[in-house]
Amino acid sequence: MPFVMKLGPWSMISDEIRGYTDYVERYILNSSTRLIQHRKVGESGGLLYNFVGLGGASSSLISLEDYYQANSSEKVEASFDHLFRIVLNTWYGQPVRRELALYKEYEKPPLYEKSREYALSHFATTASDPTITLPCNLGQSQNPLYFIEHILPTRITVSSPAYNAPQHGDLNLKNVLLDQEGHMWLIDFADTRISHNLRDIAKMETVIRTEMLSFSSDEEVCRMAAWDQGFIAFSTLSKIPDIPAKDLPIDREKAFCVIRKLRYYANLVTILEDDPGQYLLALLWYTLPVLWYSSVSEYGKTYAWITASRICERLINTTPVK
Repeated sequence: MPFVMKLGPWSMISDEIRGYTDYVERYILNSSTRLIQHRKVGESGGLLYNFVGLGGASSSLISLEDYYQANSSEKVEASFDHLFRIVLNTWYGQPVRRELALYKEYEKPPLYEKSREYALSHFATTASDPTITLPCNLGQSQNPLYFIEHILPTRITVSSPAYNAPQHGDLNLKNVLLDQEGHMWLIDFADTRISHNLRDIAKMETVIRTEMLSFSSDEEVCRMAAWDQGFIAFSTLSKIPDIPAKDLPIDREKAFCVIRKLRYYANLVTILEDDPGQYLLALLWYTLPVLWYSSVSEYGKTYAWITASRICERLINTTPVK
């Protein structure tokens, strides 16, 4: 039977075992991903996954990333429907509504100091200036570093109604596997926990926007930034922006179609909460670290910087619900 073996530092492997044992095994009772064995050797370790429902020795597994790159927009959208309606249904299906301090939840993005260094070296920006001049003649906008260090702390105690549910924690295209029949399984549970239930969807949108698009010039960045503006300036979760133009390049059109699909599920899992701020916070938390991703080009990082700034601009003009 096909299986997945993962090797690495024991600290990473043990986090994954904990996430699987404490959350997947406990709460996701019909999870078809099975952790069948693990072992520690010195400071390193490994684990093995197999998958309930896999069709036998002749079956093959690919990542959702490979599937995304090889297939049409229609097929990719259908795969995301399967992911959210079937695979993740038991994860998000019974959310708990409570008062959450979301600015505390998203207080400082991962790799923040690294992103801060990149912003200084590539955009000549520090946290001292409230605004920045965006590339592409897009005008003045909020400085993400200033927002995180000066604005966000003033809102840290603000709470508002939001939903908690088990979250994968690193829902990216590499951590979703498919067989030749389209059945899906999740892997990599090191960051799995009960958390704000827009976290996974925001992570996946960031992956689509920043890792599944390639840029080869400033002009391409500028065009994408213009097309993308409506997807940051949305007024409510239930108001999903339209595809921004006709005759888009195929990869851009596919990305916008999938982002619209993700926004549909973001609205669905929040049920009664329509505030865009909670989703924008989660998007910011995943977007700013892109500045340090080795998998993203310098043009892609410029695009991520523009996106992070626009998110902060929206958040600074949004009064938190107390």
